Amino acid sequence: MKDEKKDKKPLIFGIIAGGIASLCCVGPVILVGLGLSSVSFALSIGQYTWLFTTIGTLFLITTLLAYYKKKNCCTTSGLRKQWKQILATFLIMVGILILVKFWLATQIAQIVYR
Repeated sequence: MKDEKKDKKPLIFGIIAGGIASLCCVGPVILVGLGLSSVSFALSIGQYTWLFTTIGTLFLITTLLAYYKKKNCCTTSGLRKQWKQILATFLIMVGILILVKFWLATQIAQIVYR
């Protein structure tokens, strides 16, 4: 039972990291859509995209390093054994970042700003 709970920590931290990274794009659009904010506020937050993305990415990298260190991937032999999983995780992370930042945020913005 304890092992299952420990394995969920990276998932939770990954979701938090994704939330932090998408705050600059999706957050203001949702606030405007709910009527809790103005468009000028949403546009002013948009100039800090690089900050939110950087903080979210650093948070996610830290989480992945802690997870892989626990699985013994930070040694040379562990890296050789699990390089496919590490590469797949990195590619999925980049894919989700591109998907959320450049596709999902624009789709939500088109719906809200109609």
